Amino acid sequence: MKTIQPKTWRLWAGEIITALLLVFFVHSAIDNYLNLLSLKNLLWFYTKHVGITAWFIVFIEAGIAILLFFPKTRIHGLAATLLFVIILATVVLLNPHSPHLFGGILNKLGKRFYLPFEIFLFLITLLAIGLNIRRKTAIQPKAIQNIIVQ
Repeated sequence: MKTIQPKTWRLWAGEIITALLLVFFVHSAIDNYLNLLSLKNLLWFYTKHVGITAWFIVFIEAGIAILLFFPKTRIHGLAATLLFVIILATVVLLNPHSPHLFGGILNKLGKRFYLPFEIFLFLITLLAIGLNIRRKTAIQPKAIQNIIVQ
């Protein structure tokens, strides 16, 4: 029985997208940690629980980066990325006149580039999820072949 192997470009594309997201989240987590006071000042526009929310954001970004780093947890990291991007887009859409300094590369972009960048992140994350799901289903028949042979 012939095993089905995924196309190499799919493997590379999935790895490159994951690496880009990993760099984004590591950079955002480090930037938010280093500028924690600025993040706390920004959060006064959104919540009363400024301290815990600021640390929560740092830990969530670092946690997503860790999930993206390991191949076994990558799909969970991509799902968390989707949720995080949806939350960021919701905050931007619901509060268009409030400041939006979320850390990392988002601080370097102007206000008008937040939403297009978040849409871009959303789309490449969906693509990475699709590539990772195809990768797992393409590799699965080898395990089935071993069961049949035994």
